[in-house]
Amino acid sequence: MLEPVTTVSVVSALSVLLGFVTSAATEYFRDSRTSKREREAREATRKSQIADRRIGFQRETLLSLQEAVLEEARSAAQISLADEREYRETGKWGQPLPEGLSDKARDNTVKTLMLMERVRDKDIRDLTKAFRNYANQVGICRSLEDERVALQNMGDALPALQERIGIVLRQLDDDEDMGGEKRNS
Repeated sequence: MLEPVTTVSVVSALSVLLGFVTSAATEYFRDSRTSKREREAREATRKSQIADRRIGFQRETLLSLQEAVLEEARSAAQISLADEREYRETGKWGQPLPEGLSDKARDNTVKTLMLMERVRDKDIRDLTKAFRNYANQVGICRSLEDERVALQNMGDALPALQERIGIVLRQLDDDEDMGGEKRNS
């Protein structure tokens, strides 16, 4: 049998060792939890930044699309006026457009198409396609009456498109506000 002093020394040594191991294990688990929380916080921040960038991109795209659609409508109206003026002067329909007008209309159409494809909202893309179909008919119609109908259809399509863009812009603002509240909670 061991001497009492040696047993006390061994028990003391084992107690110190057990305390050290327990303390190290506790610190390891605490650090693991802290690391996990920090990792989750970084991931949440990253996701929030991505969402903010996506919202900002959509907002800028929609604002640019609103302007591009109006420019395309102006170009179509200018084409119609040029066609009508030429028809009144010559009595012939479908004469060449004045210098630069066709290029301007094409540039506006391309810009609208490019912006439309960047928009996430399907309703806006569909409304933009309908608007563009009418706008593209102006200038290629077979008669003054047909062109007036195309111009009227284009004008009728415009308010619904602008309204939908406004709705989505407000939703983006609301989404951004909600994201800020979630981050601040």
